[in-house]
Amino acid sequence: MERDPLRLAWKTSPVRHLAGFLLLALTGLLILGGLDLIRILVDRATGGAGGWTAPAAFLRIAISPPAGPWPEPLVLFPGFMLQPEAFAIASVASVLVVPLLIGLILVALEWLAIGIGLRMLTRTQTTALDAILKAPPRPTRTSPW
Repeated sequence: MERDPLRLAWKTSPVRHLAGFLLLALTGLLILGGLDLIRILVDRATGGAGGWTAPAAFLRIAISPPAGPWPEPLVLFPGFMLQPEAFAIASVASVLVVPLLIGLILVALEWLAIGIGLRMLTRTQTTALDAILKAPPRPTRTSPW
């Protein structure tokens, strides 16, 4: 029987662990995207980037390195060009939807964790029961009392 509980959990269901890691990575990306949306909303609400009157790229993904070696940001995804009204509606709706998606992903992650724990418990009980049933019987002594 495995003595290390982490190794036992991994050996019991590695596929569920990988699915859990992927769900955590997706949650992290959603958190980063949600924070970026909030940054964009605050920037536009305070008058930066032309305020709400300028058209903008929705869901634009760009990496801005330090100004010295690379002055222009590296655009990974250009996003979708939207009119100011559509941009405002889409960004506010996205800020409201991101926490709901994160909650649903965390529910799925909890479901995976419960499944892993149940498999570990079943495996441990089965191993213990097999060891008990395979143990030789102890000879009984007759008591003089």
